[in-house]
Amino acid sequence: MRTITSSNPNWPLRLEHPDNWEPRETFPANGAALFLRGPIRAEAKLFPSITVEARPGTVTDLTELGQQWVTRRTVLPGFYVMGHCETTLAGTRAIQLDAACKMPYPMHARAPEMIPTRERVVLACQDGKIYEICYRATEDDFDEFLGVFEDLIASFSLDNPFLT
Repeated sequence: MRTITSSNPNWPLRLEHPDNWEPRETFPANGAALFLRGPIRAEAKLFPSITVEARPGTVTDLTELGQQWVTRRTVLPGFYVMGHCETTLAGTRAIQLDAACKMPYPMHARAPEMIPTRERVVLACQDGKIYEICYRATEDDFDEFLGVFEDLIASFSLDNPFLT
């Protein structure tokens, strides 16, 4: 296992990830985000990924939090919600959504091939911060790498927002 830590001291995030997952930090205007790019099979066109975001927010209604996520995703071709349920994230009530869409490949081509993709997201809000952990993979790869996502969810802490 390897570790990546966000460089924003106001939003400390730390991820432990498998050696074959490539980490990188992104810099949203508010909050922090860490991105993990998973291994790609030779015949695959898209790689699996996990994004962990922390941002300011005071939404406490899980249905509203889930709806905000869905609204941001509806621009994706063929987007639909496959299911949702209440869950927990570090002992705090959370919502989990499963969705599907088609991702263009290559992204900026005039006539890209549309790749069937699945997403699973867990959303929670505590102490004025929204936490979003999202896993995305092609339909063919989704189940193969789901365990990496589940391990991140199981190790996430909201009291001290670090993954350990």
